[in-house]
Amino acid sequence: MKFPSERAMYDGGRNHLPQKFNSMSTSDPPASDPNADRVTNLEILLTHLQEDFRQLDSAVLDQQQQIDALSKTISRLEVRIDKLSEGPENRDPAGERPPHY
Repeated sequence: MKFPSERAMYDGGRNHLPQKFNSMSTSDPPASDPNADRVTNLEILLTHLQEDFRQLDSAVLDQQQQIDALSKTISRLEVRIDKLSEGPENRDPAGERPPHY
């Protein structure tokens, strides 16, 4: 995402060329109220910031869902580890067949 440059924010985006070339251009709109241009540029900047905020909010929500899923997985694994480490297995070594049978 590209943001308007600082220069474009303050001059209405008209100064893509050095000043001497801009003054020679006849396609520039007539001079308008500088405050109106500043308000317009602020509105554009606000729109960009709102879109960035929406994208960041979406990324944070996705990450939180991943964190929640990983937390549940860790909890299940902890319970499983606790069950496995509760004590010796109940097996009778005499009743087992050797591995080569």
